[in-house]
Amino acid sequence: MNIRLTIITILAVCAALLALAKDLHGQSYVASNITETVGKYNLDGSVVNASFIAGLDNPYGLAISGNNLYVSTVGNGTNGKVAIYDATTGAVINPSLITGLGYPLVLALSGNSLYVLNYLGGNGNGTVSVGLYNATTGAAINSSLVTGLFYSGGLTISGNHLYVTSQECGAFGYIYEYDATTGAPIRSPLVSGLLRAPSGLVVSGNTLYEANGCGTSVGTYDATAGTTINGSFVSGVSFPHSLALLGNNLFVTIGGTNFGTTGSVGEWDATTGAVINSSLISGLGSPEGIVVVDDDQGENEP
Repeated sequence: MNIRLTIITILAVCAALLALAKDLHGQSYVASNITETVGKYNLDGSVVNASFIAGLDNPYGLAISGNNLYVSTVGNGTNGKVAIYDATTGAVINPSLITGLGYPLVLALSGNSLYVLNYLGGNGNGTVSVGLYNATTGAAINSSLVTGLFYSGGLTISGNHLYVTSQECGAFGYIYEYDATTGAPIRSPLVSGLLRAPSGLVVSGNTLYEANGCGTSVGTYDATAGTTINGSFVSGVSFPHSLALLGNNLFVTIGGTNFGTTGSVGEWDATTGAVINSSLISGLGSPEGIVVVDDDQGENEP
């Protein structure tokens, strides 16, 4: 018997088993607007607690850092706020981290900087600002870091590059790029000619993923040049809304914004666009924001 070969084989098997275990040890959190809850799920889609946080006033945006789960609620559009909850227990840590917002639809975290996309109303064509806040204290660093955008549902950050979607009159969609520290435009727009209602954004390396909120696709774009990589990277999904990345897995909330209880979360290969599970989580009530976290990592992917 070749003992050395046997040991190598055993080690390889153990490594594979550990990798499999790692894949199964994580959670996703999904904000459901109609049920006014944030649900918690395993990475295989099984339910941990569909009402992990309940009694929320129209939850939309989510972000996570360590054991802090940030949740934005829009209320009636005049009392929007951001709160922090314990990502393990769901207990309230700070119910009013940031207050006095309009419709805080999307959150993004970078270190201790919390970016809030705040829609200010106006029948689907209202103005939008992006505010920058201290993620620990909630203190405003610059509540008007980016201004002058129209209705938007997408915000993501990579390094010092802040990407924001915008649409005018529900017909002309764009992705803009800003300096995440100063708010100065870098490319305005970076991507143009999108179908109406460009929604969720997420970036990995030099690839920018964009959900067509009123369509059936998720497109990919070069995050530097703005050129189209694949405008139908994921297709055949109804009203894709928010996006999240974990490793090479792309998670998409489907049927958000008051489309009843037929909403779901699907999972696709982030490199090829191949479907992994188009109904990973089903039966959701208007799924909005989503974050996905690996237990070994301790915080969400950008």
